[in-house]
Amino acid sequence: MNPYNPPLDWEKPLLSLDLETFPMGEGEYPTAPKPVVASLYDEAGNNLLIHHKFDDFDGMMDMALAPGHILIGQNIAYDICCLYYDRPELITRIFDKYEAGEIFDTMYAEKLINLTSVGVIEKGYVRRQKVQFRYDLGKL
Repeated sequence: MNPYNPPLDWEKPLLSLDLETFPMGEGEYPTAPKPVVASLYDEAGNNLLIHHKFDDFDGMMDMALAPGHILIGQNIAYDICCLYYDRPELITRIFDKYEAGEIFDTMYAEKLINLTSVGVIEKGYVRRQKVQFRYDLGKL
């Protein structure tokens, strides 16, 4: 087993994280803008929506980066990058979560499914025929 790419333990509970940020190109780090709001969903569909400035954003990030569950999201690598630039003190916890195999990016999984099933990463054309993608979320 590669210690830098451990297999996911799908028996662990799932938490879905999504950050909404200021537009790119603004602020000190233009490619990693500050978060505005964050949402966290658990498997039961419970939602926690936190405003970066007014709510307990640090408490939410403590919950998201705690060990013992898989943090899942579409392009979550970008959200994690923005989180790091906003809260650099979380870097150790972020890497611990990655090293434990507890972060899963659905966008990259989608691209790998596309590549292995039809030979292309993005929607488009294969041998002049338009490629349509249909997904079963259970396979992600």
